Amino acid sequence: MVMDRFGRIDALVNNAALWGNLNRKSFDEISVNEWDRVMAVNLRGTSFVLKLFIQSCVSRVTERLSILHLLWLFLGPPSFLHYVTSKAGVIGLTRALAREAGKFGIRVNAIAPGFTETLMRLGGETPCS
Repeated sequence: MVMDRFGRIDALVNNAALWGNLNRKSFDEISVNEWDRVMAVNLRGTSFVLKLFIQSCVSRVTERLSILHLLWLFLGPPSFLHYVTSKAGVIGLTRALAREAGKFGIRVNAIAPGFTETLMRLGGETPCS
């Protein structure tokens, strides 16, 4: 769709996350299905989008292209082990892909900004309530 409309993509901001509908659970309470679902969205989904982006850009090796992953994991919140693990996988993916995609002129980076006050973060309350 994007390629059809604009003809090219110069940057990708990858912010895939399954978080808001996860309930806090200790590691031993996380089912295999829930673990796999978080990995499918947060890690596999990220890698599939990367693959499509890079395939669309390989012919443009002389241009400056960028991939940026947004992460939240460094606090290692308890009871969200599957989420944190998936985002740690994105860090590994970022590091390895930076070396591999660099030959095509594609920069790959990750940042981990802190929390932003949103309805999800505030449990449905607005900052002013």
